[in-house]
Amino acid sequence: MKGHTSRGNPIRVYLDSSDIDNLSDSRKLARDSRLPEAVESLKELSANGVAEFRFSFFHIIELAHVEETSKPFALKRATLVKELCGSKALLNSDALWRFEALSLVQDNEPESARGAKARVYIDDFSWLPPSVVETSNQLVDSMIKDLKRRIGERTTETLDEIGSNRKTRRAMIKKILGKRGVTELGAQIAERTPDLFMDGWKRKLPLTKRFWEQDLPLRFLNHKISLEELRAECLAGFGDIDNFIGWCIDLPSISHLTKTIRSNEPAQHIEDLLEEGWHREQQAKELLHLLEPKAQVRHALKAVHGMLQDATAPDLALARVSNLGQLRQSNNDWFRRRGVGDQEWESRVARSALGALPSMDVFLRMAGAQFQKLAVLSKEARKYKPSDLADLLHCQYLPYVDFFRADDYTRSLINGFDNSYRTKLVPNTLALPDMIREEAKTRHLL
Repeated sequence: MKGHTSRGNPIRVYLDSSDIDNLSDSRKLARDSRLPEAVESLKELSANGVAEFRFSFFHIIELAHVEETSKPFALKRATLVKELCGSKALLNSDALWRFEALSLVQDNEPESARGAKARVYIDDFSWLPPSVVETSNQLVDSMIKDLKRRIGERTTETLDEIGSNRKTRRAMIKKILGKRGVTELGAQIAERTPDLFMDGWKRKLPLTKRFWEQDLPLRFLNHKISLEELRAECLAGFGDIDNFIGWCIDLPSISHLTKTIRSNEPAQHIEDLLEEGWHREQQAKELLHLLEPKAQVRHALKAVHGMLQDATAPDLALARVSNLGQLRQSNNDWFRRRGVGDQEWESRVARSALGALPSMDVFLRMAGAQFQKLAVLSKEARKYKPSDLADLLHCQYLPYVDFFRADDYTRSLINGFDNSYRTKLVPNTLALPDMIREEAKTRHLL
């Protein structure tokens, strides 16, 4: 498989969420003098174009606060992300998987072969997943509906204040509101006094500067911009990290993501693997319990343990078929508009070798390695942790970076299969600056 960087490119680094926490928490910085030095080194390497740090949605959702009392720490983490990454981000995994499949059809090679032109590297708000995009669109729709209601109520109040007669009142309401809501005249009048209708929103919803300074909701009512443009500007507000941590995360449809990242899994099949893993763990406990009083049959039961592991181990090939089927079904129109028919899909995507879909295949291989660990029938075997799933989701970007920071357990899973992407694994936060500098020297970037 082709490498994903060429000589002279900056060193692409994917941080662990714990790195961002370590390097932004004033309490940790005070306890370990090496951490302030590390953060300054990383900022310098980024500013000089030696290293390129990019964030993903999974970073932001993990760095967000669950309780209001933790919000100041979350905002500090967001500040560090912006200092290191700027606007550089990684495409949300739903879209990335689509492009990986499309690359096999259109280019007959993996998306990672595009190098620096791979569509995973973005500088806009497309790091946000579809669920958040939908929330943003719903906010716009609700805002327009409420804006029309406000204009109607304010019109009625004004007519009451001036004491108009019934005939005049009816005529004015017809001119301003009409039968289908706010008329063109009503929208024009409202646009002259925007604060009368939107001042409260501006304080509560700090979207983009353009959204409020240009009074875009009112401009939409006056047919000066399209609904698509209004939605895009609102989404840009959601895509600002300070906004996302500052208030977007408090929206009911988004707040639950900080408590369980599972709802953002790019493939439902992982749920089946999770359930399977829990069943295996329960079976392990039951069998181990039998071992204690039955020393004379220990050897036989160990043989049963081995057979149970083999019989319940996740089938990577079947998992891949399932994921590809779901990907095609849920994005059928998207692929059809790009000329991907059944024959192209079957020959180029469905029959592709493991690794041809870099992000999806790493995710599946990591999931398989994870649940093989769960199948180890031993009292000392490591148990599943909630953070393990988040680590799996982060690993989707492994093929698209040069350095990938991960904890010991995640690195052990990655090392369990062939890392054909030449990505170097970084053991801890403090190792980052020196490893980047050493790599930079080999590339003549320093």
